[in-house]
Amino acid sequence: GGEDGEQVLVMESERFCVPEVLLSPPDVGINQCGIPEAVCTSLSRLPAPVLPAVAARVLLTGGNANLPGLRERVAAEVRAGVEAAVPVDVALAGGGAAD
Repeated sequence: GGEDGEQVLVMESERFCVPEVLLSPPDVGINQCGIPEAVCTSLSRLPAPVLPAVAARVLLTGGNANLPGLRERVAAEVRAGVEAAVPVDVALAGGGAAD
C-alpha cells in the first residue's frame, strides 16, 4: 500500500481463471454446467426443424458477456457440441457476432 492508505492488488492468472468459471464451473468444484454446455443442452431439446434457426441466433447478454474472448469461446464450444451441419452464431446483446 502507499502512504495515502491506497491498496494495490496485483492480478496475474486470476484475471483469466475467474471468467473460466462461467465456461466450466466443475473446474472449481461447482456442480453446474457452464454457458456453452447450457446452450448445447437447450439446443438438444429443440425439435429438429427449428434447431438451425435457433442455433444461428444465440444471444449473450449482461455485463459478463463483454469479457474479452467470451463470445468467441462460447461460439467455438457450442459449434463443437452440435452437428457440423447446424449453423451456430453467437452475438452480443449490443450487437456483433462471433466469426
